Amino acid sequence: MCELAAKHLVTSDIGSISVTNRTMSKAEALACNVGGDVLPFDKYLDSLMDYDIVISSTGATELLVTKEDVKLAMTGRKKRPMFFL
Repeated sequence: MCELAAKHLVTSDIGSISVTNRTMSKAEALACNVGGDVLPFDKYLDSLMDYDIVISSTGATELLVTKEDVKLAMTGRKKRPMFFL
């Protein structure tokens, strides 16, 4: 799902795309397929405020981005909205 969404965004001229994954090789492969950059998985929360659109697809049983994470990210965005899918 994420790869299809990323490819669509690229064709819509959205700017840059960053990809993260717990497995670096999977992140690198997807980034290569969509012409994006790789964001190390252990850095994604620190960088959350830099992104306007966040697309997540996971098999994890726990949340990867919590309400508290979003609140913290929004403090650095100066009222600019974020979209999560």
